Amino acid sequence: MRNSAALKCAIGNLGAHDARRTSRNCRMPLREISVVTITPDALDREILTALEALSVKDAAAAVAARTGLPRREVYGRTLQLAGERR
Repeated sequence: MRNSAALKCAIGNLGAHDARRTSRNCRMPLREISVVTITPDALDREILTALEALSVKDAAAAVAARTGLPRREVYGRTLQLAGERR
């Protein structure tokens, strides 16, 4: 796909030069970017599942590590959900 090749060429500019990984359609090195999103409902499910086996602190840390979200934000939501469960 032409657009895919153009995108790969553009993304190639993001990283340092690596001569071993270049596209046939451009002379720039390829790089990959992953964007992970999580919905609020999915985050809540992750937290509630973790709370079944872990303390609030440990559940928040585990979910933050798994999702890549800031631990402080996950901890705040974990406290809310733990309070609602009581």
